[in-house]
Amino acid sequence: MNLKKQAGQIMVLFAVGLVGLIGMTGIVVDGGRAYADERSLEAAAEAGAHAGTYLMEKAWNGEAGNYGSLTDAQVKATAQAFASYNGWNAAAGDTFFLDYIKPDRTTHVATLDNTVRGTLVQLSKPQIATFTRVLGFRIFPVFARATAMFGAALVAGGLPIAIDDTCSGGVYDVNVGAQPAGLSGSYGTCNFASITPPGCPTTPAAAEQACYQAAMTNGMNPPAQLGPAYPTNPYDASILSPTSVAALQARINARPGETCTTFKSPSPRVFFMPVVPGGFGSSTVTFVRYRAFFLTSIDPSVPSKGFQGCFVHATVNGGDFDPNAVGTAYGAVMIMKLIRSTGAVVPVGISLTSLTNPAIKGAVNGATLVIHTNQPGANCTVLVYDLPPAAAPAPSAAGGLGPRITDASGNATWTWTVELTALTGIAQVQVSCTYRGLLGYLFTSTVIA
Repeated sequence: MNLKKQAGQIMVLFAVGLVGLIGMTGIVVDGGRAYADERSLEAAAEAGAHAGTYLMEKAWNGEAGNYGSLTDAQVKATAQAFASYNGWNAAAGDTFFLDYIKPDRTTHVATLDNTVRGTLVQLSKPQIATFTRVLGFRIFPVFARATAMFGAALVAGGLPIAIDDTCSGGVYDVNVGAQPAGLSGSYGTCNFASITPPGCPTTPAAAEQACYQAAMTNGMNPPAQLGPAYPTNPYDASILSPTSVAALQARINARPGETCTTFKSPSPRVFFMPVVPGGFGSSTVTFVRYRAFFLTSIDPSVPSKGFQGCFVHATVNGGDFDPNAVGTAYGAVMIMKLIRSTGAVVPVGISLTSLTNPAIKGAVNGATLVIHTNQPGANCTVLVYDLPPAAAPAPSAAGGLGPRITDASGNATWTWTVELTALTGIAQVQVSCTYRGLLGYLFTSTVIA
């Protein structure tokens, strides 16, 4: 028996098994690190989308139907800043992309205009492989995206007092008076009527009244949804009851120093009132929108006067919204939240078309690289390392190796002169492309002669 021959075979099998073992270890280690980074990147994308959309919501002027002086650069800078607070790092090669979403929730545009209602943020992070290098991996990207939109609230836990839309024009931070329906109108510009909150019994009257008074103190629960008809009731229909006066006064007492323009949200002095089209007088009313009202004063000695305050912008946490309605008086009560991102995620794929091999040192424009991507308009860079990787070299600084944008067919070409200082031997070539925040890589090599 040839023991030396068997020993050699065992060494070969051991070496092959060791590569496999290292590869499996690498999948666990690199895969776990990639998963952790992807979760971090998801948080960064959500923070960026939230921040950009919140800036849009705060700037939105429902009366004028525009974003005022807000600029595209401000939205993107804010989204980037909040993404960076949550782990996104431009200095580490992470990519950032933002575009805007129209009210249909699917149409995207590149720049801010008055027709958009939210933002989509896409981020990528390059991962440097460690153990999985034995399986041929060098750099691989992780990716995350998030979409946030704002719109008019369709559901709110407002007070059970419906206000006439004759006073719901686009007027904010201007003091107005509101009085029970059926009075002379000498107190203020708005009439309101009490309604039976959803979920309250309509009989007996005592149970309905107790439920109504609880809603005047705490808000309607469940919240009233726009569209359905709700029955009116007599409890604050022609005179503001002492119980309602006390409930409203308690809201003022809770934040005595606030004003229409300085209140801190959420404030008990801000409540939501359903808006009713036309006047009152029937046994039911139909809600068409919400208005946010800041309560400034109430006269307990003359409860029939109702209350005073001003219409303000406010946000409801949770619930559904209508992004098409923010150009109307709906815009006073809005919701901003994450929504499902639409459209397929298409990774950037790069293939080698041609590469000069060998590349002759000093030959003018003697090296040419042509690549193809699946994304026309992708931003691509190429790095050529003329020295062995063990020497930790800097990439070639030869002219002609600058950034390229792939053409309409997805192609990009680089032509350069290999420096005379480059070492003879194998040169590593790394191509990276980004498109809409997505990263892709290609690794190849050539011989320098």
